[in-house]
Amino acid sequence: MKSRVQEQNVEVQNSSSADQVQRTRATESELIDSVLADDLDEVSEWIKWTSKYINQLVGNQLGMEKSWSVEAAQEHERAEQAQLQTKRGADVELLKNRLKMKSNQLDEDTSRRTRSGQDQLSG
Repeated sequence: MKSRVQEQNVEVQNSSSADQVQRTRATESELIDSVLADDLDEVSEWIKWTSKYINQLVGNQLGMEKSWSVEAAQEHERAEQAQLQTKRGADVELLKNRLKMKSNQLDEDTSRRTRSGQDQLSG
């Protein structure tokens, strides 16, 4: 690239001032176009790469969130089932204790009545 610029500078020095201005502008324009084209290509490639990367991240994130939401729902369901089983177990134990207490109370009442009836017969 420098050799071409050097050649054009030599041409500019050997020509008229109007030609020199025109060639200088052409050279500047070509350089600017070349740099811009290279930069645009690099920017375009960078945008493509980052877009692809971002899409992968978003896709992965959505997949994980979906997976997490399914797992969370399943865990929530398991926790509710465990709580329900615990409550059922506690309710059964409570009922057993109440039945046992009632049974003991009935036995005591029956024993008292029996003793009371025997005492009245003896007396």
